[in-house]
Amino acid sequence: MDAAVLAAALDLFIERGAGGTSIEQVAQRAGVTRATVYRRFPDKTALLIQAIESVHHDHDPGALDWPDIEHMLDNWATYLSNPRNRRMLRRLYGAVDDHPELLHAYRDSHGKRRAAAEHAAL
Repeated sequence: MDAAVLAAALDLFIERGAGGTSIEQVAQRAGVTRATVYRRFPDKTALLIQAIESVHHDHDPGALDWPDIEHMLDNWATYLSNPRNRRMLRRLYGAVDDHPELLHAYRDSHGKRRAAAEHAAL
């Protein structure tokens, strides 16, 4: 059920952006109630961050352990070669004016881990 909610949230975010995505729409698309969504996610920002995080494949401890810059750049190129990932990132960074908390939460949850890996590779 969480997978369906996260997939619905990510699809709506990519299609409509943060402002055009609501908990009600996510619940409807996932085939669950709003209460079900709220039991798992305290608010829309937490839901969207978890949905965005769900597309990253670097949760394993060694996933961001790049031995050098070439491997790091290859990893980035692979990630960015996926059109869905590019659309998601455009929506995320495009939300900075209207929903700055979303980008800040993303940076707190994902950005620090990646920044440390980038620093180590450099």
